[in-house]
Amino acid sequence: MEESFPRGGTRKTHKSEKEKAFQQSFEQDNLFDISTEEESTKRKKIQKEPAKTKKLKVEKRESNKFVREKFEILSVESLCEGMRILGCVKEVNELELVISLPNGLQGCVQVTEICDAYTEKLNEQVAQEEPLQDLVSLSELFSPGMLVRCVVSSLGITKRGKKNVKLSLNPRNVNKVLSAEALKPGMLLTGTVSSLEDHGYLVDIGVSGARAFLPLQKAQEYIQQKNKGAKLKVGQYLNCLIEEVKGNGGVVSLSVGYSEVSAAIATEEQNWTLNSLLPGLVVKAQVQKVSRSLLLLFSKIKIIFIKVVRAHNLKECCPVG
Repeated sequence: MEESFPRGGTRKTHKSEKEKAFQQSFEQDNLFDISTEEESTKRKKIQKEPAKTKKLKVEKRESNKFVREKFEILSVESLCEGMRILGCVKEVNELELVISLPNGLQGCVQVTEICDAYTEKLNEQVAQEEPLQDLVSLSELFSPGMLVRCVVSSLGITKRGKKNVKLSLNPRNVNKVLSAEALKPGMLLTGTVSSLEDHGYLVDIGVSGARAFLPLQKAQEYIQQKNKGAKLKVGQYLNCLIEEVKGNGGVVSLSVGYSEVSAAIATEEQNWTLNSLLPGLVVKAQVQKVSRSLLLLFSKIKIIFIKVVRAHNLKECCPVG
């Protein structure tokens, strides 16, 4: 599955339905968008320089033809259950998260789709009919702007006839393509805090047969910088770097330090496959093709397609090779 994160505003077109699928976009107020102000500026610039208009149109047609031949741009029609996507938290409500998805799409995560441990706490609170001290609200676990890996759990139709996209952040669903034997040091996974132990935290990474542990000393930097000194809570979403694997994947030691996580790269030695690759992973790649707003990169792990919307001269800043 190829990932791409094009952005853009909605505009009318009389092209074929197939071309619409590659250009469909919606206005969203988050980092997945291209601002309308920038779009209008570009249009004014083209109007002031009519000599360049024909050349720009030719390049655009070539880019669109290249995309149609090589890639399927993510659209609401191409979404399917089980698809893993990188999203951005747009809204945090009492019982759900609103997630902005690539290409102007949007979905919701219900409060029961965070992780198993958080759902158990919710059920316990309902049974006792009184608040639990160790159960915090979604607003204390998530904030607008957070990047999250999610999976499409179901697709429905609203009363207005639009698709209703339901997502899950549960590591059991997001990382189910991985096995304990496939875990390697250096892998970057997402997980959620399951419980606080004497010397650290148990983290749910959603891999069957694997027990993941985050030592207290490895969590201190994150606690001070991200949690304002407070202990990690059940259900807290973490980007975790695997530091050590024991017992053929049965026991995994993690780190959430900013320097380690930000420097993590998916490598060939970690045996990633097209089926197990997770959205948001960083890979080393070589530029194979450049057009006005498109990059085709080749990595030993996979071929990557990127649409760039904020570049003045892509061919100069990203040369082939």
